[in-house]
Amino acid sequence: MHSVLRLIRKRRRLVIAALVFVATWIALTSLRATPETVTVLTASRDLPAGTIITESDVVGTAFPRDVLSGAEVHGPQQAVGRTLLTPMSAREPMTTTRLLDAREIPDGYVLLAVRLDARQVRFIRTGDRADLIGVAQGQGRVLASAARVVVAISGSPDSGLLVEVPKNSAPALAAASADGTLSATLLAN
Repeated sequence: MHSVLRLIRKRRRLVIAALVFVATWIALTSLRATPETVTVLTASRDLPAGTIITESDVVGTAFPRDVLSGAEVHGPQQAVGRTLLTPMSAREPMTTTRLLDAREIPDGYVLLAVRLDARQVRFIRTGDRADLIGVAQGQGRVLASAARVVVAISGSPDSGLLVEVPKNSAPALAAASADGTLSATLLAN
């Protein structure tokens, strides 16, 4: 061990030069190694759930490839005209899992926006199932059973749900929603 230390002391200028060279090489290598970036669509501003995406709602932003999930939207043609299922913050990457295309609704079903009291909506989330009940003359009647909640909008004057319901139940639901006589019962998943 002492012989190694003596050798280093004798050749300390050479050892220091070698260490400086290695440190410089590491620094220059890290500066050159910029991560590969990919341009994805991000929200141009804060967007609430239920927004139908327009070109002004999105902007292309470069992100390092290694921080992306792979589900990001790359072009406006993938987003424009689709419905946003959850709220988004400005500059947040838009993903295909947060967008709904009306063409993805099963045959015999429709998407229907219904108004509900904000106190009911705050407990309902996207993906939940709910029975939608119309109340007339003190009597409740299930107008749609196990309707899939596509978007739940709470905390605003327009609190309500975007639900996927059988086409034949839509007129009665729309009437109950307009009259303010609609209620929802959240079902266990």
